[in-house]
Amino acid sequence: MGFNALFVSVIAAAASLKLVAAAATTPSAIAPRDVPKLRWIGKVFPDKPEYTLYATDVDDLWNQVLTINKNLVVTVADPSATMRDYGLKACGSDSTIATGHSMEIERLITRLRQLKGYWTIDASRCHRLGCGPNAGLYWCNDNAWGIMTSTDQLHLRASHIMDGCCRTQAGGFRYGDALSGVEAFPDNHNEAAHSRVAVGWGNCNDHPNAVPIVYKFPGQFGEGACRRS
Repeated sequence: MGFNALFVSVIAAAASLKLVAAAATTPSAIAPRDVPKLRWIGKVFPDKPEYTLYATDVDDLWNQVLTINKNLVVTVADPSATMRDYGLKACGSDSTIATGHSMEIERLITRLRQLKGYWTIDASRCHRLGCGPNAGLYWCNDNAWGIMTSTDQLHLRASHIMDGCCRTQAGGFRYGDALSGVEAFPDNHNEAAHSRVAVGWGNCNDHPNAVPIVYKFPGQFGEGACRRS
């Protein structure tokens, strides 16, 4: 399935969200469907069992984690050879996603990486993992079932876009340069195959299940220095 077909299918799923939410009440141990959240399982204390938390995005998760453990110390390992695990990628106009502020996108990717754990997303759903001024970070699932993947794998896809899309001729970004792109999980990632991570324009006032291609390239932020690959 192509990138655009994926996003069209999740647009239809998102449109039915309110109907699903109204169908029945939900046990308190499960995140309510009318409050779109992702499930995260990870360590809040190094010497205690993992926590299960429900968050609208990575900033919401950070707030919850720091409420539980205000002295949290974050350690980030070198990704080393795992960075070579590439999926199908499209950049800029090829992704059809409006561009966002590259430095704000980089902040969102860093925030995501720092909280190790596992994320779960519902079937046929896009969810905004993070947003900021003129920026968004997204995870879209084209499967007819919910899937789980690690923080490391989500960070890896986003980093490949950051490193491989919309670079200047010198190979880097100037502050405020435009960036957008999408990378699919490789088919050998059984737990997250047929899902994709996207970056580009974002609006924190929009629904958390906003599909990134509703913001059409080049968008309000403009094409800037974004190249196709």
